[in-house]
Amino acid sequence: MRDFNRSLYYVTGKSYILGDIKFRNFFLGRDGTYRVDLEDCRQGRVEEDLGRFIAFFLTYQPVYTEWKQSQCRMIKQYCIENLDVDMGLVESETERELIQMKKRRKSN
Repeated sequence: MRDFNRSLYYVTGKSYILGDIKFRNFFLGRDGTYRVDLEDCRQGRVEEDLGRFIAFFLTYQPVYTEWKQSQCRMIKQYCIENLDVDMGLVESETERELIQMKKRRKSN
């Protein structure tokens, strides 16, 4: 996400995000994780993608395990130490996405 955002910012001068952070849109390779679906890319802040990623990660089966919660803490710590992101915005985007997911699942 960071590299995608930084690359497009370098080219366009604007912040772009992936937009659709579903695990089926990524694959793991030997030397990294790759995005395979760029259909929903749009202008936005990287905190939106990070918040959505955390929400999907926590609620993917099995949900809210201790291991997943521990990994989310590590992801957040990494972001604090290595990325120029607004962690308050990441938290609010995570909460917003969790609410949206709950609404979508109720309607299905």
